[in-house]
Amino acid sequence: TAPRPDATPQRAAVPPPQATAQRGRPTRQRKPTVRFRSDAEYDKYYATHTKAVAALCWTTAKSLVSCAIGQESDYRYLLALLTDVDTGGLDGMHPGINQFPMALKAAYGKDPDTPTYQEAMCGTDRELFEEAMVNEIQELERHKTWATISKSSVPKGAKVLPSTWVFRIKRYPDGRHRKHKARFCVRGDRQVKGVDYTEKYSPVVSWSTVRMMLCLSLSKDLCSKQVDFSNAFVQAELGANEHIYVALPKGFEGDGSEEQVLKLRRSLYGLVQAPLYWGNHLKAALEAEGLKQSVSDPCMFIGNGMVVLTYVDDVLFFGKDGKKIDAKIKAIEARGFKLTIEDDVYAFLGVEVVRLLNGEIEMKQTGLINKVLATCGMTNSNAKSTPCNQEPLGTNLNGEPVTGKFEYASAVGMLMYLSSNTRPDIQYAVHQCARFTHFPKRTHEDAICRICRYLQGTKDKGLRFKPDDDLKLDCYVDADFAGLYNVEDAQDPVCVKSRTGYCLTLGSCPLIWVSKLQTEVALSTTEAEYIALSQSMRDLIPMRRLLQEAGTALSLDFSKPAILHSTVFEDNNGALSLALSPKISPRTKHIAVKYHHFRESVGAGKGITIIKIDTTLQKADIFTKGLPADTHQELRKLLMGW
Repeated sequence: TAPRPDATPQRAAVPPPQATAQRGRPTRQRKPTVRFRSDAEYDKYYATHTKAVAALCWTTAKSLVSCAIGQESDYRYLLALLTDVDTGGLDGMHPGINQFPMALKAAYGKDPDTPTYQEAMCGTDRELFEEAMVNEIQELERHKTWATISKSSVPKGAKVLPSTWVFRIKRYPDGRHRKHKARFCVRGDRQVKGVDYTEKYSPVVSWSTVRMMLCLSLSKDLCSKQVDFSNAFVQAELGANEHIYVALPKGFEGDGSEEQVLKLRRSLYGLVQAPLYWGNHLKAALEAEGLKQSVSDPCMFIGNGMVVLTYVDDVLFFGKDGKKIDAKIKAIEARGFKLTIEDDVYAFLGVEVVRLLNGEIEMKQTGLINKVLATCGMTNSNAKSTPCNQEPLGTNLNGEPVTGKFEYASAVGMLMYLSSNTRPDIQYAVHQCARFTHFPKRTHEDAICRICRYLQGTKDKGLRFKPDDDLKLDCYVDADFAGLYNVEDAQDPVCVKSRTGYCLTLGSCPLIWVSKLQTEVALSTTEAEYIALSQSMRDLIPMRRLLQEAGTALSLDFSKPAILHSTVFEDNNGALSLALSPKISPRTKHIAVKYHHFRESVGAGKGITIIKIDTTLQKADIFTKGLPADTHQELRKLLMGW
């Protein structure tokens, strides 16, 4: 603290130099002690600033209590608290920040649609987010989610979990603004397995099942309804022996005269076990209404002439009679569920489902494509005719580092969701890039940009299909033998691994598509093709059972042999001979027994036939290698309808 200018210094006596030298000590000049005079003006000045410093220390101390040791994210949170939103300066600095100097670096790739609490409260949409916060708390209190108790009444040793706010600007699949959402959540990352919870598993419906039901809906003219459960997790009660305490939501702490906490009565978002409780709660209600859980997909329920698909709080109903579907939804609502109903399947999990005038269904994600382009800075890029080069993408250990103009892992994640749902034409290119998420190079970053250029020219496109009348469930399978040879390091076994590619279609409409490296080294083209054939059967055989379950529930005519019969299209003669031959030769006995599991399902009267197909018609070829523009577009037309 600087001394007052009018303070009178008191000088201490300094011993004579001669005396000091005689004692054998070095000579030195003693500095005077400066003391402040006590007057009313200074006392007022000092008291005011002392209170400000004390308030800052108190805020910092409370924040540090919730900071886990050795976690950079908590120090980022602490820095956010200490940052002046007007000047950007820091009001204080905790010594622990030295452990994580990267916490001082601004996080790039931040999604503006998911702001933090500080960003939401200091942004232009503050009033909208505050309104959403009030609505969220009111909704939770209407469900009697908790009881407010004093902190002193919490049992000794019981943990009080911190709470947080999650904000999001929700949009339609095409990118249009929908609403501002605020979700009050529990910090489930502070829960300890075996102490705060035991089980947490909860399944979600497979996208292949959704596409299968859309094909059946279009082919058989089924009625469909989409239901969204509001505050789904809150509608499930906690276990009888569970006692969970949560800190008050930020912004709703009250006057602070008495510290209070929330004792949960119902499940709440953020709890590790919350999805399990909700899944069991919804399952019990559906089974009580006469719907039986499928053996092949635990999130498909059948019965009463309808099929129900569940994905957390989003549920799809399919059936021949729309009135029965409406009655079933009302019966579920009567059991205490709060839900909203859509007239048809329009937007499911960010995927836009459009019924075209020519009778086709188109599934697309224009909004996600625009988001990917903006993230990678490729909004105004030139279009490319293919998503990747014909030469495979290697590790390139000695290559140039990434430029850092976008977050590689984030871009790969968005592209994977896109390629897995509506854009099978980029599946191979995306999977190549996904291999190097842990240590990308400039070449991998350029590969992402190449995909973006391809999407730039096709961003208004999606997966179009119109099922054939016979509704055959077929499979196209292919492999690329040792495609990374001379691309990867010759000393690395991955350089001789082959790539599997296959696609399952229902009535010529894609249900499942896969592009991935094989887990072991194949010794020949025939073996690589046979391994790919075996892998595709692991999806084909369960999908046949699922289709039969759905057909039986909907009373569809499955008497036609075409519906019960599946054809596997293979373009390698060696793999065909190996798959159809009942004996193993000395040259093929080294192939593991697990790759012969499907033979009992192949043959006359067994449901599956394997036949030869011309390479130019092999749809799976697009999943195994980079293709010339003409070949890529021809196969894309066969696969996606455009």
